[in-house]
Amino acid sequence: MLGLSRDLNDDHWLIEKTFEEEHIDYPKSQHLFRYCNAMMLLRKIRNPINTCKQKHTFIHEKIETLVSICKNFTTLTTCKYPSRMDCHQSQVKFQLTVCKLIEGTKFPGCKYNSQTKFKSILFNCDELGPVYLHGIVEDF
Repeated sequence: MLGLSRDLNDDHWLIEKTFEEEHIDYPKSQHLFRYCNAMMLLRKIRNPINTCKQKHTFIHEKIETLVSICKNFTTLTTCKYPSRMDCHQSQVKFQLTVCKLIEGTKFPGCKYNSQTKFKSILFNCDELGPVYLHGIVEDF
């Protein structure tokens, strides 16, 4: 629907996943026990060579909100990584869940710690909406 998505934290293409499928979880799913483990497995989030992804961010906001940010030229900013596309920074803070791989876990038994944050995000857009997540603004 919105094209391929690439999380530049890992610098790998995530084949056949849209930004929405990969990053949007709105409203937040109610996995009371081990949210990240459940979501990473359910969404099949991993590196293309079947290894555990080190870090992944879920955004608990409607995709339409991010699409509207893409259309707003006042949100344009410098990208963290070199890019052919402009970056957009959200002016509002979103609820996010950051999943970090627990050291020593290996594919297919990837295990993650989760951390909830309220932060702005930096992402690329194409003509349809968001396509690449550069990360959380505090990371820069």
